[in-house]
Amino acid sequence: KRLAAALPDRRHQSYVDHSYHDILTQRIYQIGCGYEDGNDSNRLRHDPMFKLGAARLPFDDDGALAS
Repeated sequence: KRLAAALPDRRHQSYVDHSYHDILTQRIYQIGCGYEDGNDSNRLRHDPMFKLGAARLPFDDDGALAS
């Protein structure tokens, strides 16, 4: 949370679906699981275990992670 708070968010807020905290959490879990490339995010955004690690309901279709 502190790392995400330290990053200035200059994105246009009407286009933002995922907070920096959510994106960083997802990215750290992916790197820890051996997915070093960011291009795996689209395929893993519906993975129940990654969603659970990011404090989302694992089988909720509305709770998809960032792509």
